[in-house]
Amino acid sequence: LTAQLSAQAARTAWQDEAKRLENGFVIPEGTGIDDVFSIISAGLDIPVKDLEKAAEDPSSFGLPAEATTLEGFLFPATYTFEPGVSATEVLTRLVDRSLSALDDAGVEPDKRWTTVILASLIQREAGLAPDYPKVARVVLNRLDSELWPSGLLQSDATVAYGTGNTHTVTTTDEERADASNEYNTYVHEGLPPAPISNPGDVAIKA
Repeated sequence: LTAQLSAQAARTAWQDEAKRLENGFVIPEGTGIDDVFSIISAGLDIPVKDLEKAAEDPSSFGLPAEATTLEGFLFPATYTFEPGVSATEVLTRLVDRSLSALDDAGVEPDKRWTTVILASLIQREAGLAPDYPKVARVVLNRLDSELWPSGLLQSDATVAYGTGNTHTVTTTDEERADASNEYNTYVHEGLPPAPISNPGDVAIKA
């Protein structure tokens, strides 16, 4: 539709198949799986429960054996689909796009899991594009026991994820001291147990 159309002109345009756009949605980098499902649902009118059901078996999408959800492998991008597409078809396309991005970055299949965990953390912690390699280097340095003996990544983004808050990296003293949070990298050494967001190309390459 263009600006300043009359009501009749707008009605005519809506009925013109040549002007009809495909259903679609945009997933921003760093979006968590629950929000991804909400975005898809709004864009394609697919119930969230249908997406959740389709995602119940991550192995059916060709993901690493460690994956218990699709978190980390729902690639952030702009997508369009023909009407009537199924939840499984949508999720398959997003996952395939993620695996393609990993392949393009030179990530071997047996390194996909660790790489996506790292990239998901970098995606949530970094700001501008030039910062991504710097954040990546800090994380990798802290995984090196000779450089960082404690083995603690001390990432607020992972702590926040473990509390269920996927929209911020701000945490409290109490949250950072909570050992029951398996994503608490102030208490637990090494990487978090799974991805904390869905990273894009810049984070993966970093």
